[in-house]
Amino acid sequence: MRKKILVFTFFLHFFLFNCYSFPVDDYYRVRSPGEIIKIKDNIGMLFNNTYQIRNIKEYNIDEDGWFNTSYCGTNMYIIFGSNYFVYHSDKDLYYPESASKFNFGSSYLSLEEYQKYIKNSGSWILWRNASMKIPDVLEEYSNDKKITYDDFDATHYFYFCNEIDAQLFKYNSLPWATSKNPINMKIEVNLFDKTDSFIILNGYVHPDKRYLYKANRRLKKIKISSLDSDFSIINEFEDVVHFHEIKLPEKVQFITIEILDYYEGNKYQDLCVQMIGNKNIVYEDRKEFLDFNDLSYNGSYNEYQIK
Repeated sequence: MRKKILVFTFFLHFFLFNCYSFPVDDYYRVRSPGEIIKIKDNIGMLFNNTYQIRNIKEYNIDEDGWFNTSYCGTNMYIIFGSNYFVYHSDKDLYYPESASKFNFGSSYLSLEEYQKYIKNSGSWILWRNASMKIPDVLEEYSNDKKITYDDFDATHYFYFCNEIDAQLFKYNSLPWATSKNPINMKIEVNLFDKTDSFIILNGYVHPDKRYLYKANRRLKKIKISSLDSDFSIINEFEDVVHFHEIKLPEKVQFITIEILDYYEGNKYQDLCVQMIGNKNIVYEDRKEFLDFNDLSYNGSYNEYQIK
């Protein structure tokens, strides 16, 4: 499994859709879960030990609010934002004949794989992004089993391996959810360290049940304040599956999120929030390094062509 994960982390697909106006830094490098370099409108990613170059205008969005593209002949769904990059496909990209969804076709890790490979390894930890005090918890039953939509998965959305510097996301993670009228509900968040931004992955986000995003209510407008300061700001969400980064006027540790408005679900009246936490790990090197002419895996990069 160690060898597979090492190979797995060398491939990552990232894209943007130019109809949305998310603020994105011009230059950055990300090593988790794979090596990604962004230079203005171009994304450099590793595949077969060479960098593949893509422009941010090449991709599409579907009716469920998910970004998608075809890569290596395989349809892929991708969530990005604030230097998070998560991808999922129904086929294994390296071994298309395989029925596996979790080896090389996804950033997600199944519960079974977690229990088998991760739980007994000291290198992998279930990462805690933040802590939350929530105003309500949705509980329901399915096949006589109680399901609780509390804040655990929302603050423990991925596993992180210090040994190989990679993160894998929880495949069946549950959002925080409430079935009550969410207007004026307040969520208290401890971000652990002082920061001038935080992340919300809005809605119910499941890679194989993408309809759940539009089926349930999602945040539309929130007010953010802090016990550490006297500011109060309003944020409105674009209705798309994305790691939304919310900028704060100063660095604080404790914030309060008040729900002012929401997008209505086309099937359910439960409001869902998949994740609340901190900005992803980013390696910011000198700009002179962030030049595709200097990228050096075998000293070259090339455009991958589907054959």
